[in-house]
Order: sequence, then structure tokens, then C-alpha cells
Amino acid sequence: MFNNRDWQISKVFVQFLSIFYDASIACSGVYYPTSNLILRQLFNISCAFKEYRDYSILQQSIILMEQKFKKYFEDIPMLFCLAAVMDITIKLDTVKTIISRISDNVRFPMVISGEDVEFALTEMYKKYENKYANRTRASSSTSSISLLGKGKKKDYFFDFVSQSSHTSHDSSSGSSHLNELFKYLENDWKSLLTEKRWKILISCNGGKHMK
Repeated sequence: MFNNRDWQISKVFVQFLSIFYDASIACSGVYYPTSNLILRQLFNISCAFKEYRDYSILQQSIILMEQKFKKYFEDIPMLFCLAAVMDITIKLDTVKTIISRISDNVRFPMVISGEDVEFALTEMYKKYENKYANRTRASSSTSSISLLGKGKKKDYFFDFVSQSSHTSHDSSSGSSHLNELFKYLENDWKSLLTEKRWKILISCNGGKHMK
């Protein structure tokens, strides 16, 4: 028979492992983009390491898990960072902060920096602009944001990003080809959502709810 301590231990295990379960489900989807979710899930996992590191029943396991984390994600592929920038709920400033927070949570410096991401983003946009600038610009259209989901599981990332704000970027350098990029980065994504959609977004917990 389980006593109270056994139930408490089981509860801690379930709460800790649920972070990894949610990450696996979110990033294994096939009907929605997943590249932009990787950084979010890495952030959640790093927060779980930090929160549960002092639990005696998890200490040795977390030491081994952090070693694996360092092996595979110390040098986060640039693709995942750029994909996160293209997520309107994240963008560049939050990506920079996330990389710094992950490093603090797991207690080792990440190979890639926020400045590396910004440089790669501007260079990639320049190449895109040079290639397509002379083509006829298609009329812009605004598509609705479809966010479906429910549930109130712990999501460190959304707690963080829903309270953050994006800072303005200096577009006075004279690089006119970056105007569209600056517009995107400076736009407050929260202003694009109706109150109803904002509440739905708050209730979402990972890509598994996205359709």
C-alpha cells in the first residue's frame, strides 16, 4: 500500500516527466509546423531542471539528463532560433532572452548567442530581399489566427512570454531593405489578437492543441 510519502514522490515524478511528455507530443506533430516549437520546449525543459534540481529523488537523474541536454542542445541549430523569430508570440528579443535563460537554467553557456541569431536573421533577409525585390509585390492579406486548445498544464514558456514585451529596433541605419523586417519585429503580437483569441492562446499548452 502507498503511504503519503509514496504519493508525494509519485506526484513529483509525474509533474517533472509531464514536461518531457508535452515536449515530445508537441514536437512530433505532422499537421502543423514544429520548428518554431523547439526553442519553447527547450526553455520548458531547462526550467524543469532548475525547479526540480534540489529534489533528492531526482538529483542524480537530472545530472545525467543535463549532460544529455548539453550534448545535443548546447549548440542549438540556427534553424530553430530563426523559426522561433518567425513565431509572432516570440520574435527576436524574446529569442535572445530565451537563449540567455536556458543558459542560466542549465548552468553552462550556450554556443549560439542572441547576437548570432540577429546577424543570421538580417543576412538571410538581405538575400531574400535581393532575390525578390524586383518582382511584383503581391498584395498583402491578413489571415486569421486559428488557435484551439484547452487545459491548464504548467507551461514555463508561455508564462514567461505572455508577460514579456518586445523592444523597438533601431531602423535608422539607412538600410531600406530591412524596413519590412523591422516592421515585423516591432509589431506587438498581442494587439493582433481579439480578447477571445487571447484567452484561447492562454489556455493552449503546446503544439498538440494546434490545428
